[in-house]
Amino acid sequence: MQSLRFVLFIFLLIGLFYLEASRMFVVETSIHFSILYPIGVFLCSLFIVKSGSGFLDRNNRGILLLVVWLYIITLLHSAFTPLPAKYYYVTLILPSICLYLPQKLLNSNFNQKYFDRGNIIVFALLLFYYFYNYQNNIFIDIDSQNNSAYTVLFFAPILLCINNKYIRYIVLFLTGIALLFSLKRSGIAAFALGLVAFLYFTIKTSITQKNKFIYLIIICICLYSSLALSQNILGDRSDLLSNRFTQLGDSGSGRDEIYKATWKLIGENGIMDFVIGHGYGGVLKNSPLACSAHNDYLEFLYDYGVIGLALLFSFMLKFGRLVIGLIRKKSNYAAPAAFTFVVVLINSCFSHVFYYEWYLLLIAIFWGYLNWNIKKESVDGQ
Repeated sequence: MQSLRFVLFIFLLIGLFYLEASRMFVVETSIHFSILYPIGVFLCSLFIVKSGSGFLDRNNRGILLLVVWLYIITLLHSAFTPLPAKYYYVTLILPSICLYLPQKLLNSNFNQKYFDRGNIIVFALLLFYYFYNYQNNIFIDIDSQNNSAYTVLFFAPILLCINNKYIRYIVLFLTGIALLFSLKRSGIAAFALGLVAFLYFTIKTSITQKNKFIYLIIICICLYSSLALSQNILGDRSDLLSNRFTQLGDSGSGRDEIYKATWKLIGENGIMDFVIGHGYGGVLKNSPLACSAHNDYLEFLYDYGVIGLALLFSFMLKFGRLVIGLIRKKSNYAAPAAFTFVVVLINSCFSHVFYYEWYLLLIAIFWGYLNWNIKKESVDGQ
């Protein structure tokens, strides 16, 4: 049975890399129509169902209900949005599976080191894939922004749950470099604020009073060195990045117009549309600007109705309360949880996290692994 779990885990790591890499730089051959999808979903579902109860665990309930609601509404509207729904049948169920997979594997005595090392390998491969393709694309258009770094950003919290300070700082450093290359203001700002939260709560929860001053000096030196190094690496793009942050009068790259158009669409909703929404991709389909809402909360209100928005708010509130609880307990996972909460909150307000299933999948893995580690820490501390 242990060897079967290991084989399944390897299969899932390959599938995870395949899925995330395919969304970083989209090509004509779409991952969504691969036979690996239904096979992977089927095998994971069998494993989780056979692994025992706990499906409605208190910490899991919120995100599970959110995913189930998105799936139901997508199915209801599939006749009107055939292209998104065609692959959403399969991909949207993956986050709910990934929510339970870390907990089920580790609760069944699967070696945690294998789990950590497997995710480190996938992260390293995604980083290599990102920088390799970035280098190829930069010669085409040096001014182009790159959404691919968001995959690295949302994968990082999974590795931050590894209770090893060296791994955590290396992951944060590499993620920061990837985001600087992307030229994405909201992503860079979210990472910077998340990094501040991570460092602050690391000092607050795990550094002794005697060593705090030395630790702060080391942090300042490392941050300055990282900034200087990144400017040398970026080359001509460092000026483009500076201009992106100095030219804030561009209404958030047209977001003001996008938000106005989305609010107008919401105002035209009937009662039923207001309750259950228009299904996946509703804003993209109906907006005169032919783009998404660039805000998860507006997107959910239009696509999944007031119920979907309420479920999203409920999960974020639960997430916030969890972070506060970990900080009060001075948990080793307070800093990773705080970093992730800040990153998710900011990006969900100015971009998308929950709207795209390949990001939601990573958040689900993080949430499942975080809760498993919290329970383990609680048991070990008794």
